[in-house]
Amino acid sequence: SSGINAEYGGIKNVEDLLEQTKLTWGTVSSTNPETLLQGSEKEEYRQLYDKLDNVENATRGFDRVKQGNYAFIYESALLEFTVQQTCDLVIAGEKFSKFGFAFGFPPNSPYLDLFNNVILQYREKNELDKDWEKIKGSQMSCEGDEADSSQSTSKLDMKNLSGLFTVIALGIVTSFMFLIAEYTFACFEDVYGNE
Repeated sequence: SSGINAEYGGIKNVEDLLEQTKLTWGTVSSTNPETLLQGSEKEEYRQLYDKLDNVENATRGFDRVKQGNYAFIYESALLEFTVQQTCDLVIAGEKFSKFGFAFGFPPNSPYLDLFNNVILQYREKNELDKDWEKIKGSQMSCEGDEADSSQSTSKLDMKNLSGLFTVIALGIVTSFMFLIAEYTFACFEDVYGNE
């Protein structure tokens, strides 16, 4: 993804960025986005790499975007976080790669298993996503976000699925009641026969 000034919101993909002449673009030197562009099998991404105008850190990248005529290509989590804080920036284009983060431990570290267990528990309870949503939700919102929120996709969670579970539960209860009624009728027929 790339962060750009809101006035250039018409850029929807890599091709749009390559075809226009007003913006230059870049990322932070020697970071994962630069490596992904450089080693990509897609010709468009290699063309992006060939024309990179890199910055020394993410803060400088966002500053250049605010000054105008610059698109900052960086990790989507930081872009999303910064865009929520700064209402004059938008995210343009698609995410071009997904990757996780890792923590390094020395060999045979006594903390490795403990750390892995805690991360696994957080993942199983969906705590990491909840924490990220809290962080994103605690940021100030820009004017006009209400209009944009209707276009965004909603995340399926227990609150959204409660109606579905209610219908399924009612269906099971109703089926069970019919099963009991049919069993009672069959037993009555067996005992009293066709009198």
